[in-house]
Amino acid sequence: MKNGLSFDLACSLAPEERAAFCIRFGMFEGGDFDWDAGDWKEPD
Repeated sequence: MKNGLSFDLACSLAPEERAAFCIRFGMFEGGDFDWDAGDWKEPD
């Protein structure tokens, strides 16, 4: 379990929902997602 989301639940999500959770949790950890490019920005 990471960020309160169990592995079983994560695997049962639709691909779009799984991507949304990955992006949100990555942002919680300090990542910067470029919504226009659909990719992570490189750290400075």
